[in-house]
Amino acid sequence: MANWDVSTFINDSQDKLFLIIYLRIIKKIGYKINNFMRIGNITVVIPVKDRFNLLELALKSINNQTLLPKQVIIVDDASARKIKLKNKYKFNYKILRNKKNIGVSASRNIGIKLCKTKYVSFLDTDDIWFKKKN
Repeated sequence: MANWDVSTFINDSQDKLFLIIYLRIIKKIGYKINNFMRIGNITVVIPVKDRFNLLELALKSINNQTLLPKQVIIVDDASARKIKLKNKYKFNYKILRNKKNIGVSASRNIGIKLCKTKYVSFLDTDDIWFKKKN
C-alpha cells in the first residue's frame, strides 16, 4: 500500500482528525479496505461431499456479502470426484481433500485447525447467506 499524507487530500484540521480516527477504528476492528471491498478478520469453513452445485451457490452467497471473509476453507470429505469451481470469487479460498470419509464434524474440525483469523463461521453446502449477514 502506498504511503500518503492526509494533508494532501484534506485541508481542514477537523476533517484530518476525523479521517485519522476513522482509519484507526477500521484497522482496530479488523477491516481492510481493498479495492472498495471490506474484508473482515473471519474464516468461513465449508465441509462438502459430492454437492458441488450447492457448494457454488453457497460460495456465491459469501461473494455477495457486504463484509467478505479473509479466507474460506472448503473441506472435501472424500467426494467421488475432485472439486472444480466454475466461478471466480472476491475472496481467497483453499480446498482440502480428506483421503477417506470422516464425516461432517471431523471435516469442520480440520478446517478450524487451519484458521488464521480471530473469528470462524460455518456454512454448509445446502445453506446460503443473506447479503448482510455481518
